[in-house]
This record gives sequence, C-alpha cells and structure tokens, in this order.
Amino acid sequence: MPVRQHPTDPQEEPSAVQGNLGVSAAKEEKRTLTDQPSAKGGMGEPIEVLPVREIKTLFSWRAPVRLFRRRNREFWTTVLSIAFLLGVILFFIEEWLLIAVIVALIFVYYVLSSVPPEEVEHQITNRGIRFAGRDYFWEDIICFWISQKGEQKILNFEMIFGFPKRLALLFKGEDEKTIRGILKKYLSEEEPPPSFLDKASDKLAKIVPLETN
Repeated sequence: MPVRQHPTDPQEEPSAVQGNLGVSAAKEEKRTLTDQPSAKGGMGEPIEVLPVREIKTLFSWRAPVRLFRRRNREFWTTVLSIAFLLGVILFFIEEWLLIAVIVALIFVYYVLSSVPPEEVEHQITNRGIRFAGRDYFWEDIICFWISQKGEQKILNFEMIFGFPKRLALLFKGEDEKTIRGILKKYLSEEEPPPSFLDKASDKLAKIVPLETN
C-alpha cells in the first residue's frame, strides 16, 4: 500500500522558512535604509542648511546701569515723616507685614540713592540688544522709544515676554540720532500707553511731591 506523503516535507520546511525570513529581512532593511534621513536630507530630499548669522556690533557705548541721584536732607526728612505716620497707623491696626515692607523699601531706596551704579557697556547688534552682558533678540522686542528724565536720555524697549518687561538704557544725548537711525531698521518707534504702576506713581508724585530742585 503506498505511503501518503505530506505536501510539505518537514526536512525542507526550515530552509524554506529561513529563505522567506531572509527575503523579508532584506526587504525590511532596504525599506529602513530608504526611509532613514540621509546626509543630504530627510526621506532622500536635501535639507537646506541655513547659515548661522554672526553677531556683529553696530553701535556700542558705556553708561551707568541705572539712574542715580543723591537725595538731600530735606528729601529724606519728608520720606521718613510720611513713613512714620503710615507706621503709626499700621501699628494700631496690627499690620506688621506692611510695616516691614515699608522699612525694607526705604532701606533699599536709601542704598540705591547712596551707592553710585556701575558703568556697563551697551551694544546694538544685528541680532538685537546686549544689555549688561545679556542678549535680547529683535523677535523678543515689540518697540522702542526715547524718553528723558531731567538731563538724562533713556532708551526704552518693550519686551514681548520675560522679565524685565521693559528695558531702560541710559545714553548720551549726542548719540541719539545714531541710535535712532539704527533701531528704526529693526523696530518701530512707538511709546506704549502708561501702565497701572506708571499712572499710580505719577499720581502719587503729584499728591506727595518729593522731588526738589
């Protein structure tokens, strides 16, 4: 009686399976190599490599890092008198935290009015503003404007986000034309509306005039 053979010989099956796996692995490897980004670009397409813009200084100057004005005896007499009256009122309503805040603010303002600020280098570059060694790029700045306090010219920048929200750089009046000409190539010159703190400080200055000639 003839022996019935299996359609697939068990001895030949491993080699056939290995052959199929080898073909599949070769196809997978080929597909993987094709899909992987090459040195020229992703998926076989070349990538456009943008050149890194070198930072070039367009204008630089040295100036104090902040405004400074020594206060006379009359100024501090007025400030301490107001602080004493507020302290008495806050003492009776037991607002100890506010008393501590007032004392701390007066101490800080005394230090700022007694110690002259250091002089730093300001730079306008092709990438943005460099203030006290830190870079602020054009895409992070909204606008600029020039103000004056007393005889001191101030270059102001409104920032999109971050801290500080506004930058104030002191400069000499003789450099105003040069600075404005460079900045107008990158930013719009526009003074934003005063903030709540600006309005509050102006109103307080009118009610309690501390500035004396």
